[in-house]
Amino acid sequence: MFGYGLKKGMYKQLIMRWKIFFWGLLVLPVAVSAQTSDRESTQPGWNIKTNLLYDATTTLNMGVEFRTGRSTSIDIPLNYNPWTFRNNRKWKHILVQPEFRLWPRESFDGHFFGLHAHYAFYNTGRLPHGPFSQNMAASRYQGWAAGAGVSYGYRWNFGDSRWAMEATIGVGYAYLDYDKYECNECSERLKSDTRNYFGPTKIGLSLVYNIGKKKTARTTEPVYVPAPIVIPPRSVVYEPQFVVSRVKAKAESVTEHHETGKAYLDFAVGRSEIMPSFKNNATELWKLDELIESVKAKPDTTITRIIITGYTSPEANYDTNLALSERRASALTNYIRTKYGLPASIFTVAGAGEDWAGLDSLVSRSYMPRRDVILDIIRNVGIFAGRESDLMRLDGGGPYRIMKAEMFPLLRRVEYEIYYTVHSSALKTNDDTANLNAAADALSRKDAASAMRYLNMVEGHTASRMNNMAILAFMQGDTDRAAEYFAAAEAAGSTHAAANAKELEKYIQSNTNL
Repeated sequence: MFGYGLKKGMYKQLIMRWKIFFWGLLVLPVAVSAQTSDRESTQPGWNIKTNLLYDATTTLNMGVEFRTGRSTSIDIPLNYNPWTFRNNRKWKHILVQPEFRLWPRESFDGHFFGLHAHYAFYNTGRLPHGPFSQNMAASRYQGWAAGAGVSYGYRWNFGDSRWAMEATIGVGYAYLDYDKYECNECSERLKSDTRNYFGPTKIGLSLVYNIGKKKTARTTEPVYVPAPIVIPPRSVVYEPQFVVSRVKAKAESVTEHHETGKAYLDFAVGRSEIMPSFKNNATELWKLDELIESVKAKPDTTITRIIITGYTSPEANYDTNLALSERRASALTNYIRTKYGLPASIFTVAGAGEDWAGLDSLVSRSYMPRRDVILDIIRNVGIFAGRESDLMRLDGGGPYRIMKAEMFPLLRRVEYEIYYTVHSSALKTNDDTANLNAAADALSRKDAASAMRYLNMVEGHTASRMNNMAILAFMQGDTDRAAEYFAAAEAAGSTHAAANAKELEKYIQSNTNL
């Protein structure tokens, strides 16, 4: 296809180079994917493309690009031109130009920088003088080329469509090994030579089609059962300003409160000691310290109980992970005791081991390949019946590697609950009053789950309880039930229910006008 006349022995050399290059392409994506980011980003796994500039030169071309991490990818284009034109003009070639890409934002979006290699066979002659040199217009060249270069490009994604456009340009080096002929079809070889070339090595304006699931918003904290709270978008509808009902305390009492948090601490492999300067530990410990210090700063407050539970991701042996989760929970306990001088008697420390429920939640909200099969294995294959090994074998381990790199780090954490008592004259000894005021506090910070728990413990159906129940119903998305509670609260003598009912009506009217 590309003519004859290769130097003696060159053909075998070219075949050997091509085999080495081909196997390098197969190994490269695997090597890169083993070093993917520890953050989750579910987006299209790969795409196909065609370079419109090459199409304009009648060069058949197709490219495939694979996502190998949150901000990395491998692009493998193949170009083929078999044509001979009038007057024996030709630009025959086969060119493969794999490229490793780094995306500052995330894979397949915006700017990218590339490092590419190229390998080609070519047979060219009578190319037009002007764009090409006089030699290439008057002679025919046949041989091979190899080299590498760097590139820069930008990807435009067309909204929610799978289509995109990509522009790229690159410069680099190429080693050329060629035979030179006169432009006649069967002319004698004039010479054999080599050349080192430095300059532009690629240019492209490509039409891209993404394949796989569309990307979705990232969730930074695993939640196994989403809270049933619906809050209207502030930018679209009117946001009502409700007033919660509180009951004035008559006597001093002691009430128990609690705060919760999660520490995503980083540990050296197989270790359980907390190193504050290691990776992101300083930020995670700062959040814990802020919580404890805010509790201790409250007047008449005593920390009575701290529950600490450790979790691990599913790698390795189950018993090993269970013991590791216990050691890491104990490490955080020692950190708190040492820093704040708290007695060991108030701590409850446990290791929960592998967090399969958290992994189920992360996979359910993702768009990763074979999601349904993965969930079926997690939910229906026992931990000791080969669950992890089934996941590792699925599709040659590809989905497992994605989970290990992007989801497992979110499972490795230590959760803490801090219980404390408050001596305050602002609280009433009556349990209903204490629960109503606790519910009012929860509603003020939009904590619907806590508000429901406190209101369900109130036995009396007072005007204050019905006013707060109306606000809770609104937060849960039930405006009809909210209106009924506001009406009942107003009839029972609530001083806030009438104004709250008007706020609800404004919200309903603005939502109706959309």
